Amino acid sequence: MLIMLLWTFVFVYSFYSFAEDAAPQPPKREPLKWVFGDNILESKLKFRVESYGGKNLTLLNDNNGNLDSIIIPAKHTIDWDTFYIYGLASHKYEIIRIKTTIRNRGTWGAPETIASTDDAVVNIGGVVTGKHSHTIHRHLIWIREMWLQATLADMLNICINPKHTFTLGFFPFQLGRGIALGDAYATDPDLLGYYSPNVVDQYAPGFKFSGELLPVDMLNYDLYVAILSNKSNTFNNVNAKILSQEFGHRLCPARGFGVLNWLFAWRFKWVPLQQKEATISFEPYFLYDNQREQRIEFAGDASSKLATAGLAMEATIGDVEFGFDFARNFGHQSVKGWDRNILIPEVRNGSVVVVNTDVTAIASIAPDVAGKRALFTPANQAIINNSIRAENLNGKPINGSNLQNSISRFNNPYQNKLTGFMFVGDAAYRFAKCFKAAIAFGLATGDINPNRDIDELGDSNKDGDYQGFIGVQEIYTGTRVRSAYLMSGQAKVPRVLSFPSVTLPLEERFPDTVSHFNNLILVGASGTVVAGRWTINPNILNYWEEHATRKFNRSTDISGSSFASTWLGVEVNTFAEVKLCNDMRCYAVAAVFFPGKFFSDIKCQPLTRAQQEFLEGRRTGEPREFVLTVGNDIGLFANVGIEYRF
Repeated sequence: MLIMLLWTFVFVYSFYSFAEDAAPQPPKREPLKWVFGDNILESKLKFRVESYGGKNLTLLNDNNGNLDSIIIPAKHTIDWDTFYIYGLASHKYEIIRIKTTIRNRGTWGAPETIASTDDAVVNIGGVVTGKHSHTIHRHLIWIREMWLQATLADMLNICINPKHTFTLGFFPFQLGRGIALGDAYATDPDLLGYYSPNVVDQYAPGFKFSGELLPVDMLNYDLYVAILSNKSNTFNNVNAKILSQEFGHRLCPARGFGVLNWLFAWRFKWVPLQQKEATISFEPYFLYDNQREQRIEFAGDASSKLATAGLAMEATIGDVEFGFDFARNFGHQSVKGWDRNILIPEVRNGSVVVVNTDVTAIASIAPDVAGKRALFTPANQAIINNSIRAENLNGKPINGSNLQNSISRFNNPYQNKLTGFMFVGDAAYRFAKCFKAAIAFGLATGDINPNRDIDELGDSNKDGDYQGFIGVQEIYTGTRVRSAYLMSGQAKVPRVLSFPSVTLPLEERFPDTVSHFNNLILVGASGTVVAGRWTINPNILNYWEEHATRKFNRSTDISGSSFASTWLGVEVNTFAEVKLCNDMRCYAVAAVFFPGKFFSDIKCQPLTRAQQEFLEGRRTGEPREFVLTVGNDIGLFANVGIEYRF
């Protein structure tokens, strides 16, 4: 609270000073620098503390009370950058440049949010008992960025002109505006309101060749390779028994060698016009992502080969500036033939027993109970393990025994063709030195989840097209018109895909949600005022779904062909910033989201099993614990912070 009051005082005082004399921009301080002959060492540090609060951030429902509200009195981020440069004194250009960024961040009073291990499946004697992770309650530091860049001419001792360089390590790299390929490696976006570049806690490890093909920086190129995941680095990883459910792999379940997710990308940057008052640049690009191991329901049950081709352009001509980014997906996802039956614990008559998830007993023959999941016994497992695996055996008895497959135990292999595309474009005009207005349009195609049954059981298990756009490591929030709510953060507001069929088992009847720049159309406008130390940037954006969500009446469990409205709603936000002194600034971000008819159409539709059970209990009059449900009420938040760099 004291921090909030301090920031309020700072903003009020700074605004008063601005109103009095429109104080000029403070001078910028040089970084700490040490020069030793041909060696230069620089050091920079950034310290940021910010506060955050919001209501209806996830489900937009006032009936949920304050259970859908968040308050973070303080959260800090510290980045320490160091640079080493060699060659300027003797060669007049950099032969070697090394950068390292060390980071620490955390939420004050919430040590469990500082760091945690990844979720790991707990498997005890072949029985899946859930997932488990550990939190680390200490303020750790880690390497966010670390790379070395060297000129090829000096590395190879040959004459190459113009300049070409080689970079390796952990460094940022993106294509176009970072939608087809961004730099948000191994992370999900942070809470709403935090600036998106701040949420990338580590850049992907990779290699990059860069250089000039024409003099005067008219045509440059980048060739980039990143290793996003490596499961062939240890004996245990290569031999991990994750494929026992795949058709034909019951007796050879090891992962195998060569499971790496590597990505290749190239881009050219052509600048045909580069003058003081006019600049135009084009960036054609291409990426290929070979992901050998994906997870739909089980680790390794799918793989994909994704290619994306695109073109970005930026131009500034006098007081006018505009640009766009367009990309299209190619490739396919291969889903393996899979047996969903696994062993899990279950409570029966007050005792814990082990059961098969997708095999049931036909008759009550001890110890099995008719219609219940088959118990784990040597006799049962011998029958199950020696049975044929094929989708046409779903719902049928197993080899004339007392056991029967569930109606969704097997799925045959199939492929999803990837055909999505996206486009964003914006333009701005500077009316005076201190005011600029901008407009923006964006579209990313969407589609239902091709790996979920929507109309009837098993309808996903066939070759098809997925027309939604797929971006890699993307956290795009806008360029000239910025989002601070729907496109920012974890996209917690549920942008729901189609509800699955009521003919499915209860645990499979709930919809998927989509985030990032997918299944979205936006139109927006903004204005930016720069006066003295102040910068104020209000934005307004209107959102629609590109692919409509088909719904059905949960109260009667009658499916139909009706669709929810595609209008998601309107976001109004404002970014404000004031420079207080050398390299110190205060900023604030506030946003309000007005839900559209889409949320009225899916209001109170259960999105999870807990919500379904709550609504069923409410209809039958049985007591049920209160469960939050989706609504169509206004969502809002505010984020304020102070940052110092030196």
